[in-house]
Amino acid sequence: MITVQGAVREGNSFDLYFNQQLKTKEGAVVVRSMITTASMTITLRGDPSVIINNRQDVDVADSFNESGEFLFTLDPADAVFVSTNKALQNEWHVATLTVQIGGAQPQTFVDELHFQIVNLSTIQS
Repeated sequence: MITVQGAVREGNSFDLYFNQQLKTKEGAVVVRSMITTASMTITLRGDPSVIINNRQDVDVADSFNESGEFLFTLDPADAVFVSTNKALQNEWHVATLTVQIGGAQPQTFVDELHFQIVNLSTIQS
């Protein structure tokens, strides 16, 4: 699990980023040229049945580079506050990555990036 630092204000775009987090069983950093498929699904933490902004099994293979960095820019619609409890100041979303690598020893990785959305209606001006 990777927790994205800082909170995202509801309705803003932002970058999901990590560096050299995925490693093979042998300890090598997973880079773009090793990846056969990579997908991402964004859900509400605690309720994976709630898909955020139709982001289900989105192809994110090209979001990896040859240094092992992952960078995906999310739209403002990805930072929506979906809870019916509008008194909550924030809620957590989860981007679940499923990555498959090929080669002599194919492997599948599943990792989660957790990010916080700030409910703008609870912010005092």
